[in-house]
Amino acid sequence: MWSFSPANTGTGGNINNTSQANSSFTGTAGQTYTLRWTVSNGVCASVFDEVVIRLDQSPSAAVAGADQQICTSSTSLTATVPAIGTGLWSLSPTNTGTGGVISDVNSATSVFTGTAGQVYL
Repeated sequence: MWSFSPANTGTGGNINNTSQANSSFTGTAGQTYTLRWTVSNGVCASVFDEVVIRLDQSPSAAVAGADQQICTSSTSLTATVPAIGTGLWSLSPTNTGTGGVISDVNSATSVFTGTAGQVYL
């Protein structure tokens, strides 16, 4: 039988069929649930195992900022810091420029340095 463990920290949540081993579960994004599967047989002591289910929220939209045309070899990037998730800069797989460097791939406002005359994606 499925139940919520005493260690459960998630709020809400629904076990569709508590007596079915492969029951479906529905919860709320951003919550972590601990469910307990208990097996019993007559007068024998019951045994159980627990599973932790973490329902992550969808990340914020990726907003990299406006396209830039510059006359130097470096510029500050202007992405929006995501409210949910972690941002990470990288060069696009379709990038045609060579030798581009992002000073801090984890910073929304990192400095990008490239070669004059190149186009970077």
